[in-house]
Amino acid sequence: MPETGPLTRSMDKQFEKLFAMMAGLEQKMEAGQERLEQEMRSGQERMEGGRDKMKGMIEENQTENKKTEESLQELAADVERLMSLPYSECPLDVRESLAAQYFVDVIREEDT
Repeated sequence: MPETGPLTRSMDKQFEKLFAMMAGLEQKMEAGQERLEQEMRSGQERMEGGRDKMKGMIEENQTENKKTEESLQELAADVERLMSLPYSECPLDVRESLAAQYFVDVIREEDT
């Protein structure tokens, strides 16, 4: 084996430090990735729960609408109010889009 000089030994030590730092960074990145994945799963579960809650509320609202034969304006106000409950964390444009979608669905179901 060839003789190594002080410069080579110094470089070897620097590389060892560098590899140790890289291993530490890799562990932190993996931990961060796991945390992000858990947050995504948690957010997805909250959205699914909100969607189920919203469906129940809409069904309840539809039943009430058929009983009282509300006007379209009252129905729209109820849908907007119900949409703000489970989706309160969503941006306003998302809530409005969902409300419009459910409003149209309710009207279509009443026609059938």
